[in-house]
Amino acid sequence: MDNDYTASNIKVLSDEEILDTQPWVLLDSLANQYKKPRVFIERGLSVCQILGISSDYFIDRYLKGLDIPIIPEFSIVSMDLQKKRCRK
Repeated sequence: MDNDYTASNIKVLSDEEILDTQPWVLLDSLANQYKKPRVFIERGLSVCQILGISSDYFIDRYLKGLDIPIIPEFSIVSMDLQKKRCRK
């Protein structure tokens, strides 16, 4: 059978590769680490993706509470996503 698992076709991912390729792992990890609702973190990361900015902006500003410049569009897009979610 061609779909058999063997040592040659199994790749063990590093922690960084897991976070990069499995978005739910990052969501759960951040939610647990910062004691924030998963939906809040999911929305923040989605906003970063929509705006084409690094997720580090959301993590640094809204989870770590670092004093970094505000990106005004971030709040606008975040509110739009929240409104769409409430309409469902």
